[in-house]
Formats: sequence, structure tokens, C-alpha cells
Amino acid sequence: MKTERIFLALTFLLLFALAAHANPFRKEEIRFVTEKDDIVYSLFPGRTEIVEYPTDLGEKMLETYVNLKIPSQNLEEVQQWNIRLNGKEYRVQDLYDFDLDTGGMVDQ
Repeated sequence: MKTERIFLALTFLLLFALAAHANPFRKEEIRFVTEKDDIVYSLFPGRTEIVEYPTDLGEKMLETYVNLKIPSQNLEEVQQWNIRLNGKEYRVQDLYDFDLDTGGMVDQ
């Protein structure tokens, strides 16, 4: 009986640990944008908004998350982009890499 409880507790701990490294973006709506050099670019409409950054100018930018599927590396990369409203510049704020098959997070 005690062994069964320990086994059950360890099983739940393992499941929670695996879930913590799973790709949280997989459940969200995604929209295809383009494909270039065997990389598929898509974005998450639910994570796209105009935000105001606390700069001297109080500049507004488009913030979105871009999904890059890179089959040649078996990689799915999610990047947070900040795009100037004039469309001339952007920067990648953050990125997350996931295994394309399992959805598990890859060390960066």
C-alpha cells in the first residue's frame, strides 16, 4: 500500500515536470503568414496588440508572437517581436525553442 502511494506520487511529479516544459503556445490559434527558405512564419492573433513603451516619446509599438517552424532542425521557435508602427524596424525581445515532434522545450 505504501509502495503504491509512493509510486503514484512519483508519477504525478513526473507528469507535472513534463507539463512544465511543454509548449504552451500549441493550444492557441495560429495564422500562417509566409514561408521562406523552408521556414514557415505564422503569428498568434491572440497575442498581438499595440503597446506603449515607457520611453521619452511614449512610443507605441505592435507587439506580437511569431511562430517559426524549421523542419530542417526539427525546431519550432516562438519569438516575441516588437515592431515600430511605421513598419521600418523590429526587434526580437524573447524567444522560446521547442522540439517539433514532442513539443518539449529545447535548451537555448
